[in-house]
Amino acid sequence: MELTHGNNYNRIEVLAPAGSLEICKAVINAGADAVYLGGDMFGARAYAGNLNNEEMLEALDYAHRAGCRIYLTVNTLLKHKEIEGQLISYIRPFYEHGLDAVIVQDLGVMRLIKKHFPDMDIHASTQMTQTGSLGAKLLWDMGAERVVTSREMTLTEIAQLHKDCPDMEIESFVHGAMCYCYSGQCLMSSFRGGRSGNRGRCAQPCRLSYKVYDNDSQINDKDNSFALSPKDMCALPILPDIIEAGVYSLKIEGRMKNVTYAAYVTSIYRHYVDEYIKYGRKGYKITKKDIDNLCDIYNRGSFTTGFYNSKKGKEMMSYERPNHRGSEALKVVSNDKGRVTFKALKDINPQDVFEIDKEHSFESGSFVKAGNTLVVNLPRKYNLYKDRIINRMKNSFLERLVKEKYVQTSFERDIDMYMEAVKGSPLSLTAVTGQFSASISGSEVTKALKQPADYEDVKSKLIMTGNTGYKVSGIELHMDNDVFLSVGELKKLRREVIAQLDNNILSSYCRTYKEPDDSIINPCCMTYNEQDNSILSSDCDAHNEYHNNCTGIESQYNDVSDNAGKMLYTVYCHSFDIVSSVIDIVSSPDNKLDIAVGRIYLGFGMYYSDRQRFIKVCEKINKIGIKLFIALPYILEQSRARQLSTMLDDIEHNTGIIIDGYLVRNIEEIGLIGSRKSKVKDIITDTGLYVFNKYSGYELKDIADKAGVRLLSHTLPLELNNSELQDTLTAGSEIIVYGKIPAMVSKSCVRKTYGICDKKCSTTLLKQGSDISYIVESVCSYCYTVTWAGTFDLTEELKRNDLGVRSLRFEFIDEDTFTIKKVHGRGYDTVADAKLSKPSNTDLDFEITVDDSNSYEIIANNDYYLGVSNSVFIAYSPDDASTYEAFKVITDCEKAFPDARTITDNMAEADNSFALSSPADGKLPIVASTSPRVTPVSVLIQSWLMYSEVGQSFEGRDKVNAYITLKLGNLEKQVHIRRRAAIDAGGTILKYMPANSYPFPTTGEVDYHCLTGEVEDGTDNPKEWIKLLPSSMVDRNDTDKIIVEDGHIYIKIMPNTASTTRNGIVYLTTIMPGSLYTGESTVKRIKIDITQKGN
Repeated sequence: MELTHGNNYNRIEVLAPAGSLEICKAVINAGADAVYLGGDMFGARAYAGNLNNEEMLEALDYAHRAGCRIYLTVNTLLKHKEIEGQLISYIRPFYEHGLDAVIVQDLGVMRLIKKHFPDMDIHASTQMTQTGSLGAKLLWDMGAERVVTSREMTLTEIAQLHKDCPDMEIESFVHGAMCYCYSGQCLMSSFRGGRSGNRGRCAQPCRLSYKVYDNDSQINDKDNSFALSPKDMCALPILPDIIEAGVYSLKIEGRMKNVTYAAYVTSIYRHYVDEYIKYGRKGYKITKKDIDNLCDIYNRGSFTTGFYNSKKGKEMMSYERPNHRGSEALKVVSNDKGRVTFKALKDINPQDVFEIDKEHSFESGSFVKAGNTLVVNLPRKYNLYKDRIINRMKNSFLERLVKEKYVQTSFERDIDMYMEAVKGSPLSLTAVTGQFSASISGSEVTKALKQPADYEDVKSKLIMTGNTGYKVSGIELHMDNDVFLSVGELKKLRREVIAQLDNNILSSYCRTYKEPDDSIINPCCMTYNEQDNSILSSDCDAHNEYHNNCTGIESQYNDVSDNAGKMLYTVYCHSFDIVSSVIDIVSSPDNKLDIAVGRIYLGFGMYYSDRQRFIKVCEKINKIGIKLFIALPYILEQSRARQLSTMLDDIEHNTGIIIDGYLVRNIEEIGLIGSRKSKVKDIITDTGLYVFNKYSGYELKDIADKAGVRLLSHTLPLELNNSELQDTLTAGSEIIVYGKIPAMVSKSCVRKTYGICDKKCSTTLLKQGSDISYIVESVCSYCYTVTWAGTFDLTEELKRNDLGVRSLRFEFIDEDTFTIKKVHGRGYDTVADAKLSKPSNTDLDFEITVDDSNSYEIIANNDYYLGVSNSVFIAYSPDDASTYEAFKVITDCEKAFPDARTITDNMAEADNSFALSSPADGKLPIVASTSPRVTPVSVLIQSWLMYSEVGQSFEGRDKVNAYITLKLGNLEKQVHIRRRAAIDAGGTILKYMPANSYPFPTTGEVDYHCLTGEVEDGTDNPKEWIKLLPSSMVDRNDTDKIIVEDGHIYIKIMPNTASTTRNGIVYLTTIMPGSLYTGESTVKRIKIDITQKGN
């Protein structure tokens, strides 16, 4: 859209999200200039519907016909095997078909795309945590056409970025969900929920309930416990400011949202962008009705304008509840024993949904005009007192509007037609749209023997374009008065010219892929310079496509210790007490650590805490001859770059301290160090720069070179397991082996939210349940917070599995002394990863759930591997005894395992309410094999199983849960077996949700904290009669596959009109009953086998 005022680009782009092909078409119909969407790999919304290859190609054609652009999200971090084996082949067909751009987070992905697809635009994702122009300039120099700003950037900072990088396109979010953490800097989901946000599987721990403590006193309660849950953004009130600050692309968040949300929000922003372009700032006005409608679509307690105006605090947070709140729509006038009279505060539509409480809602039956009343009969138990306001959670009018206007229609591109019919010359027809045209010639035009062609009749035939995606907006005919024109030929020419025009348009986007002429400098050719401890790179002439003849050095780590038997270690110190202990230990003559400390990193916060004490500590480090590095802030806002530079100038020039380099946490800081007039140009990059593969390490080296700094080492990410670390290691890699997890880095501040901000870098405690806690450190000097999770220690793991890494780091945050606490290591994502690691089964006590519907929970491994397809089996069964496949077991063995491999039940303890059916001998068939073996486990269920569960009792005897026990050696795994009554033919709603207790099993409520649900295909077509709903009871367009953020999934069983029973299976992923992301628990799978009676 052309713009005559505002940014440097003279145009504005409305960028819409799409989680499916249907949504992609709908948002284009609603006015999107561009659409960002994911394919079936490498997208940051792994649980969105996403598009398969065929749908992606169709989306490209649909968009290009409409003059729109498609941006593919490749904005996750790729492991080395993925980036080498899958990335290029995945993108290539889309590139050849005209893909307009890719959105990337991984620097290695950026590197390979530049080499293989040099004429395709690269957009630097918000996951890169770009907060200023210093980093943006480096990304521009490295080939990024566009930067997606962090949501935390202010309008002033964006305007400065636009000024400093005038040719770089700026894309910024204007509507939708806000992350509590800086995008790309959140590890909480990975380490507490088992699902990596950097891998597109965020479990949204920020939407959970927390207790907040300050100085051991709780400062919140259950009514404001969602301490990390921000409200959604709506930037309509400041849209002119955003555009005039230099933003080109206005990005709507919502690839996980349904078609109503995506299309309606797009249409609203299309309208107001057009209003601004037409009337300018003075004529730009938004209506309350449009804001109300956006609230009806989705909001978390009204909207905010985000951080654009430098605001933060409780007004930005939705701490009463984390999900959709709807809009105020009804007011209780009276309640006569459940006969409730409401006053309509706005127009009410048939089938609108209204919330009574978190578990209960009702629908309206007819249209009611605002100001009028409606009467609804509801159960007396509901607390519907006089003057209570009821919110509308679903606006059915908006759903119908979107369906009729944007879903059930197709975009039609305007074309002009020119026809010439002159006797003696071929009939010719030309179609033109924009810069595209097509011409078709027919047979020679002859004189009419009887009735000559009629002008209006010919015109009517030519404009009948049907479902071609084109419509004739203008037509010009040059006809002799007495010519004969065949109707059939007119239609044929019309079809052919439109087909040719369509081909001309679509083919203009297509490209031919060419293998890069110059081979990529492979990261295996990175070497380590022992003289100055820096990473070198060299072109390796012998390196070929398969790396077979490379003469470069890969992961050649030498012992650089200066004392016999002591390896090189580095230490990060977060406080004065810790660094004093470290100095005492490493400088002691009887040092028993058996390590050589090569570098000490000092947290910058000590400088602001006590400058003189900081100087003295640095002098001591200089005196004992250990390299001294200053650890810079996790986040560097553009507005604080000068502040950081001033601190570094003071340390380098006014204190007499010798600084050897800096530990940098982001690309912005690389740019800052490079721009300073200083001799100190050595850097080590920290985990947040995410060297997930060798290519990203090499690209980071090139960025450092471009900035004019010397990269000594890069710290590998915390989310990689042993085998992945080995795949990623290059010369100079550093691994953190001990420390606390920086689970979140946020601009929002818990202390600010609850009104206790003292600007003194205080700490706050967050608690989940009784055993999970987080320390939130307020870094007031740079206005961000760090949420620290538990301590990890990989030292014992590395003793068992020597990775050959050259540099190991200990990080001490709040320890009393320089000690290492032994804890269990992290797990593995797949059996293959576990197999490569080869730990001892006797040392493992963890479980890992893979977030794939066909995967298994991996329990342990050594010479065998044990996994189960689900941890709980629930059968909704008839009253007679029935046999079910409760779960499957996977084993993978290199040798036979003849003994101690049993499957048993606790039938006697569970009142003989169930029994193991197969394997009949109760033995796992484990034999030597080169591939995993799957064993189904079946159980016979009796009707009274439903009365044999923990929490129930009979004649003074407490009942126990029924379960199957799998045993391999000294390892055990229990799978719980439960039963509920078969569903009646009339249908029902089963509520799987946190209930904090085990309700009586005949009710429809089951106590689980749910994450996702999916209905499995089956012979009885269960997807047609089993629907998955969120707790608001609002139907979604993906009702056989759902993701929720509040723990609630409702399973709606539709009425069965047939006389026969029918069966379906639902899988849920959950947290263990009654808990939320506890320290050792991980995501579990539940299999629900549903039998519904016939009518």
